[in-house]
Amino acid sequence: MSQSVELTEKAFRMLLNAKRHGESISDAIVRNPDIRKANLQKRGEIEIVTVEGKKVKAGIVEDLCLGTGFCAVVAPEHFSLERRQIGGEPLGIADADEPLVELERLKRAAESCPWRAIYLRDSETGDYVVKGG
Repeated sequence: MSQSVELTEKAFRMLLNAKRHGESISDAIVRNPDIRKANLQKRGEIEIVTVEGKKVKAGIVEDLCLGTGFCAVVAPEHFSLERRQIGGEPLGIADADEPLVELERLKRAAESCPWRAIYLRDSETGDYVVKGG
């Protein structure tokens, strides 16, 4: 099954640099040596307030996440693969004190995951803004 994902220019350049001769970008994502599935953890669900004042609950489905890092490239204020950025967890949703991200960018970050491991739910209605899995 083929899916297309919209990437920022920075994310695309990172993937091109990681790609070996004869590899597709998908191959480079799967082969990424810096990220190990065994180290990935689900941090549960946290509430994020966007700059527009919208409250959404964000979560990462542990069994689906392979650590491609697209979410962290698109919205590094709330997603990270770096332990130091998210309080010791190897992957997860960073807690931010200020609403630093627009809802549309948060949605793009969740939708950038090729494995659909990230979901966003409206905190008030419980409806999915982006449905994972």
